Amino acid sequence: MSRTPDRPVAVIGATGRLGRAVLAACERAGVPVVTTADSAGWTVGETAPGVVIDASRPAALDAVAGYCVRTGAALLSCVSGRPGSAQDTLSALAQRVPVMVAANLSPLHWVQARAVELAARLAVALVPDAEFTVLDRHPTTKIDAPSATATNLAALLPDGAAVLAQRYGMPVSDHHVVIASAGESWELSHRVRDLGGPAAAALGLAAWLEQAEPGRYTAAEAFAELAGVPV
Repeated sequence: MSRTPDRPVAVIGATGRLGRAVLAACERAGVPVVTTADSAGWTVGETAPGVVIDASRPAALDAVAGYCVRTGAALLSCVSGRPGSAQDTLSALAQRVPVMVAANLSPLHWVQARAVELAARLAVALVPDAEFTVLDRHPTTKIDAPSATATNLAALLPDGAAVLAQRYGMPVSDHHVVIASAGESWELSHRVRDLGGPAAAALGLAAWLEQAEPGRYTAAEAFAELAGVPV
């Protein structure tokens, strides 16, 4: 997944961990960054971006959406922990520009989710006593628990799957899916220790969004299309 946007981008939350990683990915790929924003304020360039990559905080959504409306830029939202009321803002924005909400930017997480969905379906059919668990580990700086990634993985499992969230240790995250039965278990794990890969993937998703019509999209839709497989 090496495509990059044809137009400049804006990076919101530019001093956070993901924001810094996205800026570094832009520098490596030669993608101009025309606007940045952080807790100290906005630095707005004269050129409109093609895509706004939002790695900030939930409270910044109104300002980010307003900027997208003014510039016509698509929104790639990488913010977790938003309240339910944010969905109205995102839906209204999606009537005007392409909007993608990406709980997890990693293509390997998407591969994990596809594998989990298949494994759960097979286990339900073949293992009557199967138990399903998602283990969600992030460092203590992670705001929400469980994470959106863990919640999305649990949604692929049968009702009643347990989600165990732990907040300790090193960056960035570990997500384990365990299917257990009497005397045996099956596990699939995805570990991230550096945000360079997800940040590079954000540029690929931004390139995909540049070609999209106004509407709401998910990273899974983009990854499936780029991989040439059904959603």
